[in-house]
Amino acid sequence: MMRRILIVLLLLAAVYASAQLGEQTMRGFEVPEFDRNNRLTSRLIGDFAIIKANGMVDITGMRIEFYDDQEDVEMLVTADQCLYNRINRDAKSDTAIRIARENLIITGTGFDWSTESGQFLIHADAKVVLAGSLRSADSGLLP
Repeated sequence: MMRRILIVLLLLAAVYASAQLGEQTMRGFEVPEFDRNNRLTSRLIGDFAIIKANGMVDITGMRIEFYDDQEDVEMLVTADQCLYNRINRDAKSDTAIRIARENLIITGTGFDWSTESGQFLIHADAKVVLAGSLRSADSGLLP
């Protein structure tokens, strides 16, 4: 609980600073999401972020980790860049996206993500690869 309060205070300080200065930059940007039982459900992470006064955050080197009930990573989403809306808690990008979880990889170009609905919408070139599902006309199932 103390960790959650500290993270919220740090984010509020960043919001206040960005409102005063117009823009604030930071390395190691992180926004955790918790369920009603205070369990970590996801973390939006960025290598570098430009925090804007209008509530938008331009994130470079984006990663979103989704956690199971034991707070182990069960899905990882990566993109080179995204625009995160702190007010609506959603993100969007025009760059390549990769979603990986056990036995499944989804790739594409551009996305919209909402923490409210938990859904990703991939804009173009979506491809899904399921482990053990590749077939070859010559060899049957590929390992």
